[in-house]
Amino acid sequence: MVIKAGSLACRRLASFIAFAVILTALAGARTDLQTRIGTVEVLSDTQGVDFGPYLTQAIKTVRDNWFKAMPEKVQAPHPMKGKAAIRFAVQKSGRIRGIKLVESSNSIILDRTAWAGVQASNPLPALPVEFKGDYLSLRIRFDYNQPADSSSK
Repeated sequence: MVIKAGSLACRRLASFIAFAVILTALAGARTDLQTRIGTVEVLSDTQGVDFGPYLTQAIKTVRDNWFKAMPEKVQAPHPMKGKAAIRFAVQKSGRIRGIKLVESSNSIILDRTAWAGVQASNPLPALPVEFKGDYLSLRIRFDYNQPADSSSK
């Protein structure tokens, strides 16, 4: 596939790359155990709007609420390991709707903690005014105690 410079696809790719760099910096581990926000996917058409600044703030909010909801037994003395993914929609007003567990960690504790992090973030800030869609659909992967070099796939 060839992406022409200046095209909508090129702008979206550039926004995605910039967003990935921001998220990499934001999603750092709470401890050396590497519990972190993993992959964040925008599932909606962004209509060419740069969501980087918005998502930076939104993901920080979700991450902070996720850590607040995390029981101590997830971390120590025997850290629980797993990956969970949550999909949800952010309405124009910032209200979160349609929270759904789309990938289970196979641990109710880890799945519920990821869910709680999203739910406690409701509402998020309103979507950027230049976005004319009704909502932004996101999928966030929550990595629990994964090796620092592990992929969030």
